Amino acid sequence: MKKFIVSLTAGLITGSALVALAQPANFSGSALNPATRTQSDIATAVANTAILQDQSKVPDQDNRVGYVSVLFDVANQGGTGSIDIGPVVPVGTVVVGGQAHVVTAVAPAAAATNTAISLQASGDLKAAATSIGSAGLVSLIPSTASVSIPSGTNASTASVTCSPIVVTGANSRVTFDFGSDATQGVVLVHLDLIKVQ
Repeated sequence: MKKFIVSLTAGLITGSALVALAQPANFSGSALNPATRTQSDIATAVANTAILQDQSKVPDQDNRVGYVSVLFDVANQGGTGSIDIGPVVPVGTVVVGGQAHVVTAVAPAAAATNTAISLQASGDLKAAATSIGSAGLVSLIPSTASVSIPSGTNASTASVTCSPIVVTGANSRVTFDFGSDATQGVVLVHLDLIKVQ
């Protein structure tokens, strides 16, 4: 009987330890109850700022499709001059699309308007004239652009297709070029990449 009680006690202790290990360490209160758990509870419990900073998958010879997905935060990385973020994009990679998700508007207004986002050449992803002063999506490398076409004495404008960016520089990285100092702003930059060489 004594051996049975010792075995039962050991089993209960082991079972309690396993249940404790199965619970997420950051969950507490309503987050443990599926009926009352919110997305905010889950996001808070699993947030990892190191992971949020850079989730890029740069293409290579074996995996030719990839992306840059990197978070820029003025509070952590500064808002003056040129600031490189994310990984080096390999030579021979083509940027076929991209977006900047402005989570928190870049401020003050002069910084929002005078900030370019570059990769290969100054402002090739986003020209400084395009504001990132309000939350939402900003298209990077637009598929079309408006150009002036002279026609005799009258000028007209037309929409033309833009070429994708082909990386030729050995140390090309996403760069925020601040024309005016920024005091706040959080921007998630995402680029779709294909390795062609």
